[in-house]
Amino acid sequence: MSKWFLIVLFCGLVPVLNAQAKLPDGDGKALVERICTECHGADQIVELKLSEAEWRAEVDKMIARGAEGTDEEFNTIVKYLAKNFGKPAASIHPRFKTVQPAAVLMSH
Repeated sequence: MSKWFLIVLFCGLVPVLNAQAKLPDGDGKALVERICTECHGADQIVELKLSEAEWRAEVDKMIARGAEGTDEEFNTIVKYLAKNFGKPAASIHPRFKTVQPAAVLMSH
């Protein structure tokens, strides 16, 4: 087997392997697989890290482009995507996690 054959074979498999991104289990996974991956691979989904509002806007764009489902299904999809592919929570130093009212701070 020539090395060129192996290179071409490998390059041909890369898109296939990327398209098989693993979606985490949870309420909404089956809907994402059925509705969302009809037009694009799961790899495009797992790359994004969006807030729930941003996922809602993204799903609304897909509906405008022809994605078919019920309002309830799309709401479940948005919640699933936000939970599993949401923006990471901002890390806050423990010292600043509780905010004291200004009156309390001024009394010290």
